[in-house]
Amino acid sequence: MVEKKNYIDEVKFYLETNTNLKIRKEKGNWLKIEDSDIILYVNASKLYTESKPYYGWYDLSENTYNDILNNTSTNFFNLILLKDMSTIFLIPRSDFLKIFDKKYMTKPHEWMFNIFIEDGKYILKFTNESGQHEITNYLNRWEEILRLISNIQEVKNQDQELLANESPCNFLISV
Repeated sequence: MVEKKNYIDEVKFYLETNTNLKIRKEKGNWLKIEDSDIILYVNASKLYTESKPYYGWYDLSENTYNDILNNTSTNFFNLILLKDMSTIFLIPRSDFLKIFDKKYMTKPHEWMFNIFIEDGKYILKFTNESGQHEITNYLNRWEEILRLISNIQEVKNQDQELLANESPCNFLISV
């Protein structure tokens, strides 16, 4: 069994090395991709085991959930690491809010959940047995973040071209 470590620096390093992005650490487990409105919340397993019944054990506080809920960035992703950077789930805000419905809270003010592998599919199960979600389609979806960044950079380049092509206005003031 592997005890939880702080994966924030590992995720930051991975992104900066593999994408040439500049990443800024925010409070706690939050990262922001500079020059964009992309925000990442990193949730790593408190315990990891390669034996069944589960592979990762996680929690999410209601305060963190409310921060996500109240965040105006539509380009928010919840990153759930399973063991290391080779198995990471990138869940967009809209799907995250559907998965972490308050009816699945396992303790007052907290969700506790595990990641299982069943028939080659990754399943997020809340520990109160009331809900589960297949999350396989979120596995290593870096291309979605890279696409967003590309779109943001393209818009910025177009804006710079427009500004560069504008001719200065000459005003004639007559008295």
